Amino acid sequence: MTPGVPTTLAQVDAVWLSEVFGLPIESVDVTQLAVGSAFLGTVGRLQMSAPHSPNVPATAIVKLPATDPAALAVGKLLKVWHREAMFYEQLAPRLPSTISVPRSYRTIIEPSSHRAAVLIEDMAPAAAGDQVKGASPEAARAAVAALAGLHAPWWGMPRTAHLEWVPGIDRPNTGAGLQGAMEASFERFAARFAYLLEAETIEWTRRFVPQVRDYLASMARRPLTIAHADFRLENMLFAPGDDSKVTIVDWQTAMYTGGATDLSFFCTTSLDITTRRAMEDELCDLYIDTLLQLGVEPSQTAHVRDDYRSSMLWWMAMLANNLADMATPDRRSVDLFEAMLTRLHTAALDHELGDLV
Repeated sequence: MTPGVPTTLAQVDAVWLSEVFGLPIESVDVTQLAVGSAFLGTVGRLQMSAPHSPNVPATAIVKLPATDPAALAVGKLLKVWHREAMFYEQLAPRLPSTISVPRSYRTIIEPSSHRAAVLIEDMAPAAAGDQVKGASPEAARAAVAALAGLHAPWWGMPRTAHLEWVPGIDRPNTGAGLQGAMEASFERFAARFAYLLEAETIEWTRRFVPQVRDYLASMARRPLTIAHADFRLENMLFAPGDDSKVTIVDWQTAMYTGGATDLSFFCTTSLDITTRRAMEDELCDLYIDTLLQLGVEPSQTAHVRDDYRSSMLWWMAMLANNLADMATPDRRSVDLFEAMLTRLHTAALDHELGDLV
């Protein structure tokens, strides 16, 4: 019998892990990770004692669905846990060897609830980047080069039958469903963050939300790829003292969409404002040049800079939906929300996005 998906880390015990691995595990110590930053999931490091099971790793990372009710609602709507499990089962093995992702040990999926658990390689001592502090120039270049490497294999390629599970903006109901959710949540977001953001950019977002379905339909006519769709610094691991190599984690939102949406999200939320202004053109050039080096045709990248700009509006609407009700249980989570939102909305002002709505 397939083991169920635990509700909390407290249920990740030696009995459950023995069922998962099919091997006897005597004991386990669980430490919760990413508190205040893993909003759609619960993450724990496992230290396992299995002296009679040499194939069981000494340590691993477990990822479970979130426990916060608002995060659970968002996660269920977007099927994020099922998506991540399927990524490790079907997409990770097809990535180029130059793209670093953790090795998957086990995935458990509950199809009826779309809940899932994944057990993956512990990449310690590598650690997540600091979203509030922002990426260093070296980390930014490494992340953008890796991003192009992720996107290139699927750039402009049609879906194959075994990838029908991947959500995407090419699906007929995606735009309508997301627009409806955004329209229902936007005013709560506007009220919650009015203290932080310019009234002008809040109004731009308000005007864009009713255009989301048409915007996504327009984007879907461009070459699409499989994107990360939450490509930000705290979903990347770096070795201590070395920002030149990046491991990409948290694949809960992998989807078919325009590649520039990942680039836009990273640059406008993971770089502090001064660094983004100084490096923006360089990083866009690096992304496009790397795609070309990996075999993408020049004609299929002509839209990237325009999409980079318009995607800021998309992310303003998406964050408005996702953050309208999401809990901020500690100061770290408040700082994270504020950093991402102020950076993104400042980029919108810098790019004068009002002319797009």
